[in-house]
Amino acid sequence: MKPPVILLVDDDENDIFIVHEAFAMATPHARVIATRDGQEALAYLLNKPPFESTPGHGLPDLVLTDLKMPVMNGLELVRAIRAEEALRHVIVCVYSASPRLEDVACAYEFGANLYFNKPGRFEDLVAFAQSLTNILPLLRIHPSAAPGS
Repeated sequence: MKPPVILLVDDDENDIFIVHEAFAMATPHARVIATRDGQEALAYLLNKPPFESTPGHGLPDLVLTDLKMPVMNGLELVRAIRAEEALRHVIVCVYSASPRLEDVACAYEFGANLYFNKPGRFEDLVAFAQSLTNILPLLRIHPSAAPGS
């Protein structure tokens, strides 16, 4: 089984570091690629500049996106992913400090597969990373079953 590839989308360097460390502890073979906002993540997913010549780059097994970011926020990214035929089957998890039901509802309405509140403890983030990588093989979505199909 190939190692999971996670595209992490977050503008906070500390959160990027913490999430990367959590995945490294939980699933050492996982590969975490970080982008700083939704626009950069979309460029990565669509193989556009500056990512068009990245060797071995393909679609990730999971997009893990923060909600609140400049340029293109997490909800806009989810909507953009679901609008692209080639990306509709990509698994998207929104992770945010926001517990607001409106944010959760919007994330699912726009096509997110999962919504996760950022935990206060690192151990809980490690447990989330472990659980997420364990269930990734079960979350495969057929492209015709994705939202907007």
